[in-house]
Amino acid sequence: MHSFEPIKIKCLQIIFAAVFLTICSVVSANAQNLETRQIDLKGCIQTFFGDQFVIKDHATFLKKIPNDASRNKCLKDFGKFDFDKNTLLGIELNTGYCGVPLGLKSQAVKNEAEKQYILKISYLEPQGTCRALSQYDLWVAVPKIPDNYTVKFEVKGEPINENNQ
Repeated sequence: MHSFEPIKIKCLQIIFAAVFLTICSVVSANAQNLETRQIDLKGCIQTFFGDQFVIKDHATFLKKIPNDASRNKCLKDFGKFDFDKNTLLGIELNTGYCGVPLGLKSQAVKNEAEKQYILKISYLEPQGTCRALSQYDLWVAVPKIPDNYTVKFEVKGEPINENNQ
C-alpha cells in the first residue's frame, strides 16, 4: 500500500509557491518607482521643525517663497518650474550633519492601490553630531501627483559599515 502523504506535501508546496509568487507580483505591480531629481532651492522656502511640503501648483509655490528682497531671485531661479508635469516635495532633515548628509539618497514610489506617493529618503548616520545642530532642506521634483493621492515621507539613517563607506 502506497502512502499519499509525500504527494500531498509536494502539492501543498507547489500551491504555496504559486500563491506566494502571485501575491509578490500583485504587490510589485501596485508599486512603481518614479524618476526624481533633487533641487537646490537655495533657501527660497524656509522649513522649520521637520516641515514637509507638497507643492502641486505655481500659486502655492508663490505663497511659500518670501515676500522680501530675495523674492525676485527666487522667482528668477525657480519661477519656471513646470507644475503641470511635476510636483515639488520638500522636507527638513535633522540628521546630525552640518550640511548635506553623507550618502543622501531619495527615491519616490507610486502605489496605485493605496493612491499614495512615498518619498523614501536615506543617508549614512554620522559618527558624531554637528555642534551647530543645523538641518538640511531636501527638495525633490517628482512626476505630477494626482489630487486624490496622499504623500508619505520615510526618512531612515543607515549605519556606516565597510560596504557603504
